[in-house]
Amino acid sequence: MLSGVLPLVVSLCLVPPVSGPVERPFVAPACRFCPGNRAVDYLADPGEPVIAPVSGTVRFARKVGGVGYVTIEVVNSNPVTRESERRLVTLGGLESSPSLVRGGEVGQGRRLGEAVGPTVSLSLREISTTGEAIHVDPEPHLGRLRRRRARLVPLEFRPSIARAHRGVCALTR
Repeated sequence: MLSGVLPLVVSLCLVPPVSGPVERPFVAPACRFCPGNRAVDYLADPGEPVIAPVSGTVRFARKVGGVGYVTIEVVNSNPVTRESERRLVTLGGLESSPSLVRGGEVGQGRRLGEAVGPTVSLSLREISTTGEAIHVDPEPHLGRLRRRRARLVPLEFRPSIARAHRGVCALTR
């Protein structure tokens, strides 16, 4: 690394999966097997749409113990260090859409299904270099999805430009 140059930090910007307030915040456990709340739980009305908090690849979409879960893998490449950062974003407490399949791509803000109970949980795990998934507080990464206003497109239209202007997640802090 060049002296005096800081590595680029790849930020993750999550949008809340439902419109309800936080019912129970993240509480870090004291140890790997200790009690805590490894997710942020949002109040949700049954039948309320649940949206993807981030764009990525679906790694899991099924029920566990009668509760529906969807896990989205996010891989960000750091152009300075040329290393990849992997994160897993999991939503629980929903009836997922039948169109969600393992390996499929989802975009931030896309409808994933409907809430089935009084809460929808959002958890974030960072994958360490050893492959261990470590739960972290998703709240510092929460923002809101802002839609940019319509604008004219140049005659030499490139799809990469259109994707870059589809939506912006703005951190609220």
